[in-house]
Amino acid sequence: MCGGPGASAADFAARVARMSGGASSPERISCSPCRPQIQSTHGGVGCFRLDDGRGSGGLDRTRRLDVQELESENWAGDRGGRCDLRGNWWASNVRASDHDESPLVKMDAAQDITDVYVFNSGDNKTTIIVCWAGFNDSRPQPDDSALYDGNALYAIKVDNDGDNAADLTFYWRFGTNAKDEIGIQWTGIPGTDEPAVGPVETVFDAGQFARVWTGHADDPFFFDAQGYLEGLDTQTVSFMNNRDFLAGLNVTAAAIEIDTDVLTGGNPIQVWATSARKE
Repeated sequence: MCGGPGASAADFAARVARMSGGASSPERISCSPCRPQIQSTHGGVGCFRLDDGRGSGGLDRTRRLDVQELESENWAGDRGGRCDLRGNWWASNVRASDHDESPLVKMDAAQDITDVYVFNSGDNKTTIIVCWAGFNDSRPQPDDSALYDGNALYAIKVDNDGDNAADLTFYWRFGTNAKDEIGIQWTGIPGTDEPAVGPVETVFDAGQFARVWTGHADDPFFFDAQGYLEGLDTQTVSFMNNRDFLAGLNVTAAAIEIDTDVLTGGNPIQVWATSARKE
């Protein structure tokens, strides 16, 4: 989180004052309780849910990018770690949520994965949400729009056999059509051999087992910055549930709801996310 290793208390306090006007706001959009049971190796547990609304179509199909092509192109992985070193990929072994701490992430909000959320969302349904472009020195908050970077590549990786290696990888990237409408392309989702393509800010099916969404959202992570700073001074726990430093700040998010049996194979799973930038 924002005040972990790599950020001094004084530096963090200065950033808290700069971004919040000197005070933490207790106002927050509430969400319904959820029942976590699946481990996430990057992030926490959240309460997003996919809406049932369907948007209009008409987005031109973007160029398909298969796994072999992903491995052959020059991408630099910035964070999110445990990816394999293949071809021109750079792999990190970092397994943490940093929220605007490392120098590279400070300069590139599109690569700053803030959190990963995994939760049950219905009968035989699991939702995974990845958030980025939140509290970041390079992008003032609250921002007024999502950050869809056409040179960024994101991935959700799922280990469902306990060997700490990804058995499923869902890639997504952004692009525009001839009308300059922004769309998203997903690949690697079970139940379809074709890319799942659709407009942003819209729920659409991705094969027979999943549906997806991406868009601008309230940051669901809760953090009492004032309580954190007080705890450093007093060495006592000072957190309060009505002081949320991130209230009113935003993230860009991508969500996939998928059949649980397809995702897990009946086994416990580990989930993590990666981001990369084309060189």
